[in-house]
Amino acid sequence: MKYFSLFILLTLVNIIDAQDTAVVRPCNQIPIANAETKASFDGKIEKFVGDSLKSDLKRGTHSAVFKLMIDCNGIVSKITYQSGTFSESNQKLFIGLFSNSKWKPAIEKSVNVTSFVFVTINIVNSKSTVMVQ
Repeated sequence: MKYFSLFILLTLVNIIDAQDTAVVRPCNQIPIANAETKASFDGKIEKFVGDSLKSDLKRGTHSAVFKLMIDCNGIVSKITYQSGTFSESNQKLFIGLFSNSKWKPAIEKSVNVTSFVFVTINIVNSKSTVMVQ
């Protein structure tokens, strides 16, 4: 009886622990350039970018293009600043913001796949427009 109680206790602990841990499967894929369904931001990217603007970006005209690699789990696994007029500190700010953002992965033949997206940000007098390609 003592061993049976111990067995039940350990089983319950394992079940609870398994429910708390989100399983992120490794993708091990070469990124696909033109998937059937492109990766998309999980939410409103314009609001995400607009809420993140520092005061120096709210004046004047600024632009930037970032290249993001979105893995099959919707996690940003690589970011590069491609071009634009962002200062180095603003580049780092947006790289940090995008690296913690959640995306819906691209889909090819009904399977989530790793892909690249380009995010273009244009800011004119604190009004931002964002395009994801």
